[in-house]
Amino acid sequence: METLQSQMGKHPEAVFTFRGKPIKRANQAAWRKARDRAGLSDFRFHDCRHIWATNHVISGTPIYQLKELGSWSSMEMVQKYAHLNVEHLKKFADNASRFGTSVAPVENQAVQKKKQPA
Repeated sequence: METLQSQMGKHPEAVFTFRGKPIKRANQAAWRKARDRAGLSDFRFHDCRHIWATNHVISGTPIYQLKELGSWSSMEMVQKYAHLNVEHLKKFADNASRFGTSVAPVENQAVQKKKQPA
């Protein structure tokens, strides 16, 4: 992660560069060697895109802006790449607790209104 962060700002659009120009194709041999040294033998270069999108969502980037940043043609693709973990979802699920624990079901209220005389 430190290596990726050290590359930020070196190019206006690309994260991975060589001599100031975006890298268009990954060197598979170099990737495998670095990956294996890091003990991540089943990690694919493309997995970085999933991590990037997920970190954006967790950091609060709106999904419509993420769609543009990731150059995806549909919201379905954003959902495919941006994964939320249980802790992130729990944080938002806990927001409901501020409404209290006693909530009347909507359908019961509708039935009660129909039974009242006009």
